[in-house]
Amino acid sequence: MERRSNLDTPYLFFVCSAPSSRDHHLAQRHLPLLRFDLHEPFLPLVVGYTVFHESAPSPSFPRRIVFTSETYRVIEYAIWWDWDIQHLYELEHLWVWLDRNEKVIRFEGSWHGDFHVLGDSCLTTADGRLVAYSEPGKHAFAQSPQPLLARASVTRTACTAAAGRGGVLITPLFEGIIRARNAFNNRLVHTFCEDQRFEPSYDFSKVVDLRYLPLVSWYELKNWIPQRVETVLAELRSRYPIADQRMFRIVDLRGQFGSLSEFAACVKEASADGIKITMVPDGELGFAIPGTHGKLSPEEVFHPLMEAQMNIYLQLEPFPKETLTRLLDVVRELGVLGHLIFGSRSVDCVQQIKHHAPNAMTALEVHEIFSQQALRQSQPADYVCGTTGKSITREWVERFHAVGIGLIAETYHGSLQAAGVDGVCNLSELGERAHHVQDTVWQNVYQY
Repeated sequence: MERRSNLDTPYLFFVCSAPSSRDHHLAQRHLPLLRFDLHEPFLPLVVGYTVFHESAPSPSFPRRIVFTSETYRVIEYAIWWDWDIQHLYELEHLWVWLDRNEKVIRFEGSWHGDFHVLGDSCLTTADGRLVAYSEPGKHAFAQSPQPLLARASVTRTACTAAAGRGGVLITPLFEGIIRARNAFNNRLVHTFCEDQRFEPSYDFSKVVDLRYLPLVSWYELKNWIPQRVETVLAELRSRYPIADQRMFRIVDLRGQFGSLSEFAACVKEASADGIKITMVPDGELGFAIPGTHGKLSPEEVFHPLMEAQMNIYLQLEPFPKETLTRLLDVVRELGVLGHLIFGSRSVDCVQQIKHHAPNAMTALEVHEIFSQQALRQSQPADYVCGTTGKSITREWVERFHAVGIGLIAETYHGSLQAAGVDGVCNLSELGERAHHVQDTVWQNVYQY
């Protein structure tokens, strides 16, 4: 049976606002068919279009459309889903290149932040329609199932164990416009996406004809997306009481590996949502991560974490300001900023991170969470991380939540979930190695 999100119909006002123009009719005529996995829970909702009459930058994707002597028009379709299996916010693209006779001379699709040509084998069907195959859960486009099958192990992890770990996604297109990425919304997204987990079948017999979706200009779609994100989050808040929301789990591997290969193996086997690592200033590298044998660069450590689709709790020792700025530049370049929580005992360090990267998630580390001092110092962090004691109460949690601060406990005990604590970090006491952290330990935390 097909599982759907059961959220409201989001686009009724678009039906009357689509312009009646030559560009609109051209875009309508060439809308492709999409093939989805039989088990896919998320289907597209709205299509935005831009028609290029000459070479120009794309308004919705990081590329420039460059005309050749053959090119007459290029249609860019920006296709909106609410959901990727790992995050809220999903925008994928298709490009149809036409000659003067409206013959398709090129067909392209987005592919994990990049784009590629969808070859001749997918240009037509029996009725002359373009067709693209959509990756299960992730929705990147391919010309056939083969490129998607080549990534099957990565995709299966995304659709199962790593579902929802991305929280609310904010791309450069909506920096400073969508402001919904915070501890509480990320937790709601994690909870909902875990409810939608599925095993891809790679049977692409589910077909969506984009002609049956609202087709609007890109600028209408762009203006609507931020309010749509807020609408979805409001519905999630009404659907999931805090005691039913997913509490994230982070394991501390410090001192539990003797080499980089052992670290990578431990990460791969870890039954957790993320890994806690410590970063220290280093004269040669600027910053490094202590290992049993010397120090490791961020590149060495982040690569196996990203391969395993793990989030990272990065505990920072005191840093000079210029080194901290350089660190933020490095994590942006590596594409891992959205997968990090920066933890520090320094209020000044947290403030610097938020100043240079407002969407970065941060945690102020304290000895005891439930104290007036921790509550006073918590701004502008996203979380406070520390010990909770056995006397944790819902009232104390709500005092932090009321000022927009999430809570991360350093040790697990059974009352955390009911009290509304957002996550547990530093789980090394549960096992000598990360893979000893069994899911059965977490049956009281989240019922799968």
